[in-house]
Amino acid sequence: MKKNISGTRMCWILGLFLLCIMESKAELPYRYAKVLNGVDEHHKMFSSAAKDARGMVWLISGGELYRYDGINVTPFSKLYEKKLPFEDIQALAIDPWGRIWINGRNSVFIFDTERWTFVHDPSLVRGLRNNKAISFYRYQDDFFVASESGDVWQVSKQNKALLFSFDSHKSLKRRTIDRLFKADKQSLWLAYNGKLYHYNRRQKQRAVYAIPLPIFNHTEDILPVKNGLLLRSYRDGYYLFKDKQFTATELTNEKENDFDNWNHWAFEDSSSVKIFHKSGQYFEYSRDTNFRLLKKGYHRLDQNVFHKRLNGWTSIDKEWLLATDDGLYAVFPTALNFEFMEIGSARGMIKQQDRYYFGGYGQLHHMSARGALKKLDASPTNNYYAFLDIHPDTSFIALEGRFLTRLVHGKLSDLPLRIPKNMRDQFSEMALCLSSYRANQLLVGTANGIWRYDKTNGSVAPLTDDKGRFFSEGLRIFSIQYRDGSIIFTSEEGYHRFSENQYQTLYPLDGSKLLIHDLLIVGNKTYLASKGRGLIILSDNNVRSISVEDGMASNTIYQLGAVDGVIFAGTHRGLSVLKDENIYNYHVVDGLPFEEFNHQAMYYDSEAKRLFMGGTGGYIAFYPSKLNTTPKEQHTIAPSLASLSIGLRENKFINNFATANMQFIKLPRETMMLSLNFSRPDHYRLGYRLFYKIEPYMDEFQAMPASGQINLSGVKAGQYTVHVKLLPNQHARAQVWTWTLEKEPLFFETQAFYLLILIGIATITSFFLYERERRAKSERQLRRQISSDLHDEVGGLLTGISMQADLLRYRPTEQQLENIDAIRQYSREATQMMDDIVWTIDVRNNYQGSLEDRIKFLSHNMLQPLGVTLVLDLQSDYDRKIPQSIRQNTYLILKEALHNICKHTKATQVHITFIINSRSYFLEVRNDGISRHPATQGLRSGQGTKNMKRRAQQIKGRLFIWKRDGHYFVQLSGYFRNSTWQRWLRRFKRSIHA
Repeated sequence: MKKNISGTRMCWILGLFLLCIMESKAELPYRYAKVLNGVDEHHKMFSSAAKDARGMVWLISGGELYRYDGINVTPFSKLYEKKLPFEDIQALAIDPWGRIWINGRNSVFIFDTERWTFVHDPSLVRGLRNNKAISFYRYQDDFFVASESGDVWQVSKQNKALLFSFDSHKSLKRRTIDRLFKADKQSLWLAYNGKLYHYNRRQKQRAVYAIPLPIFNHTEDILPVKNGLLLRSYRDGYYLFKDKQFTATELTNEKENDFDNWNHWAFEDSSSVKIFHKSGQYFEYSRDTNFRLLKKGYHRLDQNVFHKRLNGWTSIDKEWLLATDDGLYAVFPTALNFEFMEIGSARGMIKQQDRYYFGGYGQLHHMSARGALKKLDASPTNNYYAFLDIHPDTSFIALEGRFLTRLVHGKLSDLPLRIPKNMRDQFSEMALCLSSYRANQLLVGTANGIWRYDKTNGSVAPLTDDKGRFFSEGLRIFSIQYRDGSIIFTSEEGYHRFSENQYQTLYPLDGSKLLIHDLLIVGNKTYLASKGRGLIILSDNNVRSISVEDGMASNTIYQLGAVDGVIFAGTHRGLSVLKDENIYNYHVVDGLPFEEFNHQAMYYDSEAKRLFMGGTGGYIAFYPSKLNTTPKEQHTIAPSLASLSIGLRENKFINNFATANMQFIKLPRETMMLSLNFSRPDHYRLGYRLFYKIEPYMDEFQAMPASGQINLSGVKAGQYTVHVKLLPNQHARAQVWTWTLEKEPLFFETQAFYLLILIGIATITSFFLYERERRAKSERQLRRQISSDLHDEVGGLLTGISMQADLLRYRPTEQQLENIDAIRQYSREATQMMDDIVWTIDVRNNYQGSLEDRIKFLSHNMLQPLGVTLVLDLQSDYDRKIPQSIRQNTYLILKEALHNICKHTKATQVHITFIINSRSYFLEVRNDGISRHPATQGLRSGQGTKNMKRRAQQIKGRLFIWKRDGHYFVQLSGYFRNSTWQRWLRRFKRSIHA
C-alpha cells in the first residue's frame, strides 16, 4: 500500500512538474525583418554590419564600406570625398562615442562620424597602426579591441589602456571570429588558438585555460554567465565552462555534426540566456553555472532565417543585426504576444459550448479553448461570412453561395429557402451579414440589398418601405443591426437607417458615396469603418474623422469592436486601438502575424476575456486587458540629415554628407536650390511615421516622401526653419526636430543695393531735371541773343534802308543811283542776317555735316565777290549732334572773322581750317591781308573782336587772335561735354559699322 501511495505521489509530482512546464510555456515576443536586400539587386552579400547612435547602418560588402540611412545605400568613398587610406576591409564596429573602427587588411582605422574625419590621435592609434585587429567587442559603454599582435585594449573616449596580452602565434588553422571575444561587467573572455583567456576586470588578473581541440574546432559562439562561460558547438551542442572544466549540457544536437541544427545566435541579458531553435522552440536558462531552465516556449522567427549563410552578427539595445549572403536581417523584441490561428483569409466566427468555430474561405475550422486547430470535416467548401448566435448551441451562418446555413452542436444543417417567383431575378445568394429581426425573422444583408428570412418556413422576401419599394436594391450590404425598432446598415454608398418604413442616408449627407465596412455604437457615439476616410465618429450632430494624419494605422478600416470602452479597429495596415482619445498602432514588428485585416471578422469571448480579430492570414487572439494598459514608450532614434545637396549658380552643385547633427546650416550666398535628404532610422521596424513642415512656406505638416527628400527651389535670402515630426505608433505624442537654414543675401539682394538703386534713380532724375533746366536756360539765352542780333544787326540794316529811302526822295535823279545801290546792299545783308538767324535756331541743323556746309556757303558768298582765294580744310569724324550753342557761336565767330577780313584788310588769300570729332572742335581763319587803315596796323581790337571773345566764353572755348609773318590768325578750340558711357557707346557703334 505504501508503495502504491508513493507511486501515486510520484505521479502527482510529475504531473505538477509537467503542468508547471506547460504553464511556463509562452511565445517569445521576438520578430525579424529584412533590413536590406543588398547593395543593389545583384550584390546581396554582407560580411559585417553595425549601427551607430543615429540609426545609420554601416556595412561591408565586397571589402568596401557602405552606409544605409534607411532609404539609400551610399558608398563611403562618396561620403568621404577624399582619398581613402584603405583598399580592403574585413570587419567593423562602432564604439559608444560614434567612432567607426575599421579593420583593414593591414591596419586598423578609426573614423569619427561627428567630426567626419579619420582619427590620428596617438593615444588611440598607437599600437594599432600597421596592426590588424582580431576582434572588436562593445559591452554597454565599454569598448574592447583584440589586436593581431597579441594585445587586448580597453578604449575610452580620449585614449586606450592595455589590459593583457595573449599568444598570437598562428599554430592552428582555425582562427577566431567576432563571437569568440566577449565581455560583461565582471569578465572579459577570448577564445583563440586553442586557448581560453579570462580577464577578471575587478581584480585585473588574467588566467589561461586550454580548450580541448574537439570543442575548440567546432565552437561558434561564447556567452558569459555568472562564474563561468557557455560555449556553443555546432557539432555537439552547448558546453559549460566552470571550475576550470568543460562540461556538456543537456542541450545537445539531435544529429551529429549537423551545422544548422542549432540557431546561428543566442544571446544573454542581465538574468537569463535566450536560445532559439530552428524548429520554432525557444529556451530561456538562468545566466549562471547552474543553467536552470526558466522558460520553454515557441518563437515566430522565420525558419528561412536559420538557413542563411551567416557571416557576422552584432547586438545593441536588444537588437541583433545579421549579415548574411542574402542581405541584412534584424531580430528585435516586439510589444505583445498574439495567439495565432492560421486558417487563411478569415471572415466571421462564433463560440458554441467550449469550442470556437472560424469562418473564411474553404472549410470551417474549429478549436477547443485549450486544444489544437482543426478543420470541420463535415463542412462543405464555401465562404463563411458572418455568424449569428441565437442559442448557446445554435448559430446561423451567412454563406457566399448558399445564402444561409445553421450550425447546431458543431454540425451544419441545411435550411429551407423559399423565394417568390417574381423576386428570383433580384435575389442574391451571396449573404454578407445578418441580424435578428421581429418574431422569427432574420435580416440578411446580401450583394443586392436587405432580405427578410422567416426561420419557421424558410420564406425569403426583400425588405420594402410603406410603398412596397425594394429600397435597398442594388446596394451591397456590409453590416446590419436592428436596434430600438430601427434598422441601421452600411453599404458601398454610406451609412443608412430604415425606421417607420422610411429610408434615409445618415452619412455622408452631401450626396457623395462612401464605402463603409462596419459600424459600432458605443453610448451616444456611432463609429464608422470607412474606406479612405479613416474612422468616422458621429455624435450629437457632430462629425469627426480620424485619419492617418491623426494617428490611425490606415485610412481603410474593415472591422470595429469595443471592450470596456476601448475601440479596436482592424485596418488595412495593422491594428489601431483608440483609448481615452489616444491612438496606439500595432504591426508585424509588434507581434502581429499579419497586418491586413478584412471584413467584420471580430469576436469577443466575454467568459475568457479574449478578443479575436481576423485578417488575411487567419485569426489572432489576445487579452484586451493587457493591451489596454498604456504601452511603454519606444526608444525612438531621431531622424537626421543624411545629406545636403546645394545647387549654385551656373549649374554648380555642392554635396555635404557630414551635416547629420547640424541644427543650424549656413548656405552659400549663390544658393539657388536645395535638397535635404533625411534618414529613416529603424524604418524596417515600422514603429513611426514622419511628417515635415517648412516655414515660412507651409502652415501645416505634410507626410514625408518615401524618398526622404525635401526640395526647395528659387531659394531667396533669409532664414528657413525645417520641422520634422515623428509620430510613434505606440503612443500619440509626437516628437519634433528642427533645423534652421540661413542664406545671406547677395549684394544686389541687400538694402544697401536698393539704397544705391534709389540714389541712382534720384541722381538720374536730378540730372535730367538739371539738363532740362540748363537747356531751358540755354534756350532763353539763345532767344535773348537772337532778339539782340535782330535788334542790332537787322534793325541797323533796316534803319539804313529807311534812311537811304528818305535820301532818295530828296536827291536829284542823277544822284539817286548811289542810294539805290546802298538800299540793295542793305537788303542783301538783312536777308543774309535773317537766313543766318533761322539757320542757327533750327535744331535740325545740329546733325553731322550741317555746320561744314554752312562754313563753305558763308565763306564763298563773302570772299568770292572780292576775288580772294579761298582754301578750305574741313575734317569731320563724329556721329553725334553738335550742341546748338556751340554750332551757333562757332558759326558767328567765323562770320565775324570773315566780315573783318572783308571790311578791314586787302587779303588775297584766306585759309579756313575746321576740324571736328566726337570730343572736340577746332576752327582757324588765316589771311594775308594788309589793313586798309594803316593807323590800325597790329592787332585790331574793335567791337567785332569783343563779340568773338564773348561768344567763345559762352561755349567755354579758347579764342586766340594774333599776327605772325604777315598773316593774321583767328583760332577757336574747345571740347564737347561727353560722359564716359556716351564715348563708349559711340566707339561701339563705330566698331559695328566698321
